[in-house]
Amino acid sequence: MSGQSANPQLLKLNEADASAIARTLEQHETTAKNLSNREAERFRLPTGFRVVGTFTMPGGSTQNAIVTVRNISRSGMACLHGTFLHPGSVAALVIVDDQRQPLLRIVGKVVRCEQVKVRVYDVGIRFEESVALETILPVAAHDDRQGEHAEVLKHLEAARNALLEGEPKSVDRALTALHALLSEWLQNRKAA
Repeated sequence: MSGQSANPQLLKLNEADASAIARTLEQHETTAKNLSNREAERFRLPTGFRVVGTFTMPGGSTQNAIVTVRNISRSGMACLHGTFLHPGSVAALVIVDDQRQPLLRIVGKVVRCEQVKVRVYDVGIRFEESVALETILPVAAHDDRQGEHAEVLKHLEAARNALLEGEPKSVDRALTALHALLSEWLQNRKAA
């Protein structure tokens, strides 16, 4: 039997608490080993933008929702939500601006849902198709630096791992490589 929630599920947190949780999760991700495996650069939505839509669970029931977006990329997004969403659930979402005008329709699938606090879940959604974020986020048009970012992250991760393992010479090598990469990048920017 399929059911639908009449009222949208809301995250029952004020903006400051939601931001604090998002920052904590971002800091944890920054130190996670899989950070350099990300496919695309993450962006934040401008203030006042919202993501609304419907989640269809694997069993057929649906849930209307307004989610709090932590970050978004061309291939997916991380958001906070007030109830558990089953991995495999289909997300039919719309990004709306601060004037409540629909900007972008997105279809994706929930790939993870982890409880981070009572009635607060961190949800990962992978989009079915790559999303042209530059249509709503001018900063996304400059995503051509993705390769440079991956290289910087690789050197930072090497330095972090060497620090954790207590190998000062390895830390020095990783930071020297990072310094050389950043110096070259700055010179190229000045020349451009």
